[in-house]
Amino acid sequence: MMSDIEFKGKTYNLRLNEAYSDAFFCKVKELIDHLLLNAESENKLLELVISASKNKRVPLKYLIPDTSAALEVIRIISPEFNKYTLKTKNYLKTLGWKKLRDFRLGTTETQYHLYMIEVELTNRVNKSAFIQADRKIALLPHCLRDFSVNCKATKEGFDVVCKHCSKKCMINRISKILAVFSIEPYIWKGGDFSKLNKEMLRDNKSLGVLGIACYPELVQGLRTCRKHNIAVLGQPLDANRCSRWMGDFYENTINFKALKSLLLAD
Repeated sequence: MMSDIEFKGKTYNLRLNEAYSDAFFCKVKELIDHLLLNAESENKLLELVISASKNKRVPLKYLIPDTSAALEVIRIISPEFNKYTLKTKNYLKTLGWKKLRDFRLGTTETQYHLYMIEVELTNRVNKSAFIQADRKIALLPHCLRDFSVNCKATKEGFDVVCKHCSKKCMINRISKILAVFSIEPYIWKGGDFSKLNKEMLRDNKSLGVLGIACYPELVQGLRTCRKHNIAVLGQPLDANRCSRWMGDFYENTINFKALKSLLLAD
């Protein structure tokens, strides 16, 4: 694994100066347990968090009826998450107005904090349905592959499939873990999971989707699946280190302990 000094995200970094992001995942679970003490349910809290993060340019009072509840969530989580998103504000200052309008590049620090809660809450709400789904697929980002070798992944069925050509490739390692849980791993290059879901419904079968991505893209995927009533789970990358953010691709990681915990039945 690369040294701690070399591992930097453009806007967020879940590992900080540690070899693994374990502390972050413990913190996000702890915060959600705290927030749920005063919430009607996980689903209601999830709806509140989604509404509060949808549009950074529109005041909360126009997005959700109970503004005070959303502000209280932000007040509780932001001091705990600030250390993971220290570069966000300075990064946004470097963007022109066109890039700021990009929902991914223009993600604000508060949105990142709300996304962190949204992903974990989505996982809690959907975990049982995902595990029980008739077919489960995982969509993996190509930025997790080993860039030091000539990737031999090829299109097979729904999308691109890893051929295990590098032992240190994160996609290779993740794919082997997913196989244990009967989840089909694909490197997402254009597979239409909305179409796949319709085909599954036509056959009276259910689909489960696991997404792995940086927070802005992961949240978009979770919400798309939510609209189609697909049981979806999400695992964030430890940082955003692809060419969209960094200008080039850099080695990235995920938290394997968190991934396995997510896929194990409670």
